[in-house]
Amino acid sequence: MKIPYFERMQPIELQSLSPSFAIIVPYKGRDTLAVYANRIKGVELYSAYISGLFNKSLKINSLFFSNKSNDNPINVIFSSEKYPDILYDEKQTEEKPSSLILIWSGYCTANQRLRMQRQFDNYSEEIFRLIKELYWINLAIQEEQEIIHDLTYQNQLYNTKEKMKFSLEEYISIIIYQAETYSSEYKANIKIRQKMMFFVLGVYLAIIAITTIYLYFKLFKLDIL
Repeated sequence: MKIPYFERMQPIELQSLSPSFAIIVPYKGRDTLAVYANRIKGVELYSAYISGLFNKSLKINSLFFSNKSNDNPINVIFSSEKYPDILYDEKQTEEKPSSLILIWSGYCTANQRLRMQRQFDNYSEEIFRLIKELYWINLAIQEEQEIIHDLTYQNQLYNTKEKMKFSLEEYISIIIYQAETYSSEYKANIKIRQKMMFFVLGVYLAIIAITTIYLYFKLFKLDIL
């Protein structure tokens, strides 16, 4: 079956950030991958979201036993604020607004996820604005390269693009740093709990062994007498 043509927006690549995140925006009525640090990881996270293969709850036993897979669980949060399609102005009400979506890979508790939600809500408006403006700047650069060839104007566009990407990096880096800190703390807690569990198990087995040996020799002496 032939796949119908669908023009996708050019994702913004922020290579200086951790590759463990992706941001999705409404574009032409669809949830579209808009920002990532690494293309392969970004597409992987986006695919997990589209397929519904992301972390919906934390199991109690995950505090003691990590997943068999080396991959971190994938988490998704939606901005409380709704935003219009990237292609449309806020005044165009025929398009139903949608949430900005953040996907990241890493461990977190329910309380930590709530803090992530609050942080994301604080910055979602600026993040969306920068993504939208960068989208239109990319279109303007492409038009300049194909049609007008005004090098001075192109340089201005490139300079503006770099400044806006830097601003976008600042907002996202705060959120992602928080997520990575939570994940590191969670993994550290798992290791501590595992060590405590093995220590208690070792002490328990040692007590059983000593008790068994003691009873054996006690019964052995009684048999001799």
